[in-house]
Amino acid sequence: MSVKAFGLVIACGLLCSAAASASAQTCQPGFEPGGPATLGVAGVTPYAQPMIRFQSKLLIGGKFSTGGGVASEGIVAYDPVTNSWSPAGQGVSGQLPSGSSVGVFTAAFARFPVGGSEKLVVGGAYLYGVNASGLKVANTNGIAAWSGTAWSSLAPTGWDPAQGNGNAVWTLTDWTPAGESRRLVIGGSYNAPTGTTARGICYFDSQTQSFKTFAAGDTGVAFADGSTANTSVSASIIHNGELYIAGRFERVNGVAASMIARWNRTTQQWQRVGPASGAGSLLPVFGSSGVSALAVFDDGSGYSLYAAGSFLSVGGTRTWVTRFDETLQQWTLVGGNATGFGTASSLAVFDDGNGPKLYLGTSSSFQPAGIYRLEQSGNWASVDGGVSATGGNFNSVYGLLADSDRLYVAGGFVSAGGDPAQNIAQFVGCPETCAADFNGDGFLDFTDFDAFVLAFEGGQVSADFNSDGFLDFTDFDAFVTAFEAGC
Repeated sequence: MSVKAFGLVIACGLLCSAAASASAQTCQPGFEPGGPATLGVAGVTPYAQPMIRFQSKLLIGGKFSTGGGVASEGIVAYDPVTNSWSPAGQGVSGQLPSGSSVGVFTAAFARFPVGGSEKLVVGGAYLYGVNASGLKVANTNGIAAWSGTAWSSLAPTGWDPAQGNGNAVWTLTDWTPAGESRRLVIGGSYNAPTGTTARGICYFDSQTQSFKTFAAGDTGVAFADGSTANTSVSASIIHNGELYIAGRFERVNGVAASMIARWNRTTQQWQRVGPASGAGSLLPVFGSSGVSALAVFDDGSGYSLYAAGSFLSVGGTRTWVTRFDETLQQWTLVGGNATGFGTASSLAVFDDGNGPKLYLGTSSSFQPAGIYRLEQSGNWASVDGGVSATGGNFNSVYGLLADSDRLYVAGGFVSAGGDPAQNIAQFVGCPETCAADFNGDGFLDFTDFDAFVLAFEGGQVSADFNSDGFLDFTDFDAFVTAFEAGC
């Protein structure tokens, strides 16, 4: 044993005697009962989907009539501090045009300046935002602004997309392109709203407080034959300062783009992402195929764009989640067990105390757990037993929101991790592990000192305590400092 190591072991006689009874925090990330899960949201075939923090509360949207027992159609607020619920006026209301296949729901949230102050913009399929007095606010068909006390339309000219089957707003993204005005990207299955020409994609300009198309005369999304019925923009995200949109389409403003497109600010036109066919191409398997979620995640090789959806094909292999390789300019498979049929609806990056990981929400019999995590092994694993529904319904997760030490999970289910959860659940992570608990037994004592010395003398990588790539006295100093600090 080296003199330095011997000296530290002697020192441990004093340090460890003080720490012998100290217990390092033991924690297992998992679903936690209580909170919003206890009462959740309810109604006729209810589900929860979008979630966002607004004015210190958790706003929850979806298809329901009550949240926490409070009447508020399609949107409700939950206060994690007081464990209480409050309505958003009376929520949203109104029946869709005759023949519509969907009910009243909210699907997207974004904080954005409207009328001189930040408000919560709410997208979905509804006719009105309804104030507490019962007043149905005009020009709030499918998109409206909630101030925390009242509903309003976004612009003086209102929002009035041409009516049609399945008319809805599915995604909202706040974006400020370099050198341009701040804008709210609005994607959905709507026809051209007031002042625009595009199907399914436009934006709200913060400066002019009006709706605009991206390109002059932009026609929006369509299938290859030019038809627009059942096309939609379901997801949008900013990656490397650029806007990406995704959904069910094959063309955007006449440009061939299978399910995902990028806005090129230089050419002022939409462009395809990845090859049109062959290796690395992203293509639909069926007419109902589409991308439902986008995320940006660093798997250790740098930040990349991930996409998830229903019945996708990457280079001819069926999957439900894929990653875009910026170097190869190709789509790649994600997870060795993510091939075949499947339906994914949401993505989120969350750190449960063991480093950031990519989480995936699903809704099909092919992925019965409803929620999965991409592990270091390269495979997807169910999270803490997943969620469970009743009545023969799929175990569905439609929304994920990382919020500090917890991941809020929204969907259609009655339990999560085996505990009751009414369409809302909270997956709670752990604080960072105690590095000085070197043997990982949950206690901080002399055995940790012994384990560290043995690792150091054996030249083991684990003894590189400060992770500088070298095994030397600085690692001993770092370990002693952490040991004295306790856990």
